Amino acid sequence: MKKILISAYAVSPIRGSECAVGWEITKRLGKYFDVTVLVCENTPSNTQHYKEIQEYIKVNGSIENVHFIPIKMPRTSKKYTLLHDLGFWPAYYWGYKCWQKEAYRIALNLHAQKNFDITYQLNMIGFREPGYLWKLNVPFIWGPTNGFHSIPFRFINYFNGKEFLLQTLKHIANEFQISIAKRAKKAAIKAEIIWCVDEIALKKLIQWQGKAELMQETGLSTIPDHSKSNRYFDGVRCLNLVWSGMITTGKALSILIDALTQVKDLNFHLTVIGDGPLSPTLKKKAGSLKDKITWTGWLQKNEAIKKVNESDLLIHTSLKEGTPHSILEALGMGVPVICHDTCGMGAVIDEMNGFKIPYIDATTSINKIANILLKIIDNPNILNDRYNSIWTTTTDLTWDSKVKKIAIKIDEILN
Repeated sequence: MKKILISAYAVSPIRGSECAVGWEITKRLGKYFDVTVLVCENTPSNTQHYKEIQEYIKVNGSIENVHFIPIKMPRTSKKYTLLHDLGFWPAYYWGYKCWQKEAYRIALNLHAQKNFDITYQLNMIGFREPGYLWKLNVPFIWGPTNGFHSIPFRFINYFNGKEFLLQTLKHIANEFQISIAKRAKKAAIKAEIIWCVDEIALKKLIQWQGKAELMQETGLSTIPDHSKSNRYFDGVRCLNLVWSGMITTGKALSILIDALTQVKDLNFHLTVIGDGPLSPTLKKKAGSLKDKITWTGWLQKNEAIKKVNESDLLIHTSLKEGTPHSILEALGMGVPVICHDTCGMGAVIDEMNGFKIPYIDATTSINKIANILLKIIDNPNILNDRYNSIWTTTTDLTWDSKVKKIAIKIDEILN
């Protein structure tokens, strides 16, 4: 079998987000290759990735052809952890860079022993830290990657005070980091292929002379069974809406509240799953909606999934994101999605499985969401048609489908 060396800082069988990306992709690649994975043993926050992997293997048995190599966080990274904990968020990347350097040092020794055929920078998915495996004298692949998207000023103007200032600084910082990302550009040039979460990343990496293709960073564990769905909306009963996520500025729940305030006389109910620093402010803002909103706070995963499954429509108002797993989970249950036409969500949602809001400004988003809800209640078949067609869009969203594409591309590169 061809031998592949993967840098995957975050890998865990029991966690979501980046850890799920690392776990779901690496474990499946063992079906096609002899896989060695460099994984962070303990993160600065003491998340014990390698221990969680070992506990899984102890119960379920080893993963065929996949070998995990734990890499400790270097001592030099501790000072950056302290800075990050004090609120200086760029220090996270400095500490992560220290780990990548240590991973590369160990990779050199492993390569001398095993003579890998190809190297792979898997996660974290942000472009800022491409690691160092691209320096080895073998083909290199990278992704899915993301992070080029900045919230536009036309949306930032919707925010007030501290949040306006914070988002402005983040926008400026992100654009500056893109302009000076010399090592990321070198890695992009070396890469045989880079998978990108959205069109913004795709265009930038091609501009950097990288060979890039679109691929979402998350996936569904199984192919959804459409035969179990019997969704139908008659336009008379209450339209059940759901929103899920951290209640922060970038998630833009306030846009949905403003939209619902415009159509508050319609027969709908919104369930908000999640919590965050803006919860008190937005609950007050939503006061005129009275009993039309239920705020659940954070729920256990199975409870949150049940709430989404009981809904007619998921509304995802985030302004900056990769491909939220909540969207894929909703699609997997046959629940259509309203979201902005941007980032990874814009690449997944279409007229077959939801409604995309033009990414213009907050006023446009508010009016478009309100208009969609008015049209659905006036003509329920707009929603029912999506209930029928949504299943045609879910097969390619599984982890198995994603990893098969990665394996095919690796075979093309090596043959």
